[in-house]
Amino acid sequence: MKRKIKEFLVKNNCKWVFDFFKYSKNRVIGFFEFFKESLFSTCNKIWHYSRRCLLVGRYLKSHKIRKLQIGGGDNILEGWLNTDFMPRNNQTVILDVTRTMLFKSNTFDYIFCEHMIEHITYAQAHKMLKECLRILRPNGKLRISTPDLEVYIGLFGHQKSSMQERHIEWIGNNWLKRQGIHSPNEVFVLNLMMHGWGHKFLYDFKTLKNLLGESGFSDIRRAQVKISDDENLKGIESHGDAIKNIKGIEKQFGSKFDNEMNEFGSLTVEGSKR
Repeated sequence: MKRKIKEFLVKNNCKWVFDFFKYSKNRVIGFFEFFKESLFSTCNKIWHYSRRCLLVGRYLKSHKIRKLQIGGGDNILEGWLNTDFMPRNNQTVILDVTRTMLFKSNTFDYIFCEHMIEHITYAQAHKMLKECLRILRPNGKLRISTPDLEVYIGLFGHQKSSMQERHIEWIGNNWLKRQGIHSPNEVFVLNLMMHGWGHKFLYDFKTLKNLLGESGFSDIRRAQVKISDDENLKGIESHGDAIKNIKGIEKQFGSKFDNEMNEFGSLTVEGSKR
């Protein structure tokens, strides 16, 4: 019957009727698909928000010294409120740092983010740092670790150190070869660091220090990975350890070598709130 109706409409130059109903049907199906996805997304946000309120409330009530980790991923720090834009476990709270953070002013004593700030734009980072200053208590501290642009520009020197040569080889073996690049050099490495893994902006110390200063931080200084004068900020970086869990990484180097390469390529900075 359906076929006969279609043949009749086509024969009598009324194909537009058939097309109209076909188009309408697709629109209706599309609407319900959109509605289903929107409903799921809304319910998911409500669930995360409710869970966030519960976990944050519990943490703030049970900790006199309050420490916030931003963009922690799988690095669960004991005694910290661990957050991430896309939580991967039930110990991490959802947090979008490109928006106003839903914490009261003067809430935390410490804030830490490792290899996260390079994943947002410079303008978004400026907003995030001003928010960090707001939610820190007086004399509170911020610690940031991120790829060091100066290190990667330094790879372009004519006489490379053994560490620079090893770093290029390490990145080439673990990432560039998978992209079909079998003769890695500093050009490929710099482009990977600038554009790979969702990176949006890389910093050298001068640029990051100026941004922290413009955001209101003081006593801004460089630090080494896993080393700090403050006991609460010692040994908290995990990016070097996390590299070994990435699929495709050459395991024969081991996590000790990964940590060595991470320390070489990272810029770590601390700043305080007056």
